[in-house]
Amino acid sequence: MSATTADRRSITELRRMDEQTAMQTLTMAEYQRWESVNDHHDRAEQVRQEWRETEQEATSILVNTDVSDLATDIELFGNDVSVYYDPEDPRLHEAAEAVADVLGVDIDDAADLEATTDDVPREAIDDAKGALADLVCVTFVEWNGHNWTDLPAESRRTVAERIQQPRPDGWGLAGLMDAFSEIMTAVETNRNERLERVEKFRNPERRGNR
Repeated sequence: MSATTADRRSITELRRMDEQTAMQTLTMAEYQRWESVNDHHDRAEQVRQEWRETEQEATSILVNTDVSDLATDIELFGNDVSVYYDPEDPRLHEAAEAVADVLGVDIDDAADLEATTDDVPREAIDDAKGALADLVCVTFVEWNGHNWTDLPAESRRTVAERIQQPRPDGWGLAGLMDAFSEIMTAVETNRNERLERVEKFRNPERRGNR
């Protein structure tokens, strides 16, 4: 490495030097500065790349995703299902209102929605199971490896009827309640995780040097 002195080089000049040139022409102090400049540049570029990837992911979440991308995979009574629901989906509202009517609860009151099988009169059990089955089926994106909407209408009706049957042939009233609880937990957890990633992208303090 050269021991000759030289005028203090600009950052641009140092960045243009490859390692061999730097070792042959720079003083020890300038070479250490060359290393520092390149190290900072490399780390800054890494941060920018990470945020470009995060930005792409956030943009995909906000603009370019479809239901299958947002669905959550869970297992319900040995059935592999992929679930998702849009809180504004009129089908969801209709099914939820039907459940609320049968159970005699206020759909807008979160505390009232904590109904149990003991809250369902014996004469209303069949109606409750039908309403809950409709509510559960609205959330299905895939059912045991099959796209739910691609299944024939008769097949979807068969599934809805089967899950209403008492155990061990179906899920029964308690099972349907448990199933929808599992679906809600899975979907909302997945949604919160996505929103956290978007919020990380939006928060300037967490974005680093772009």
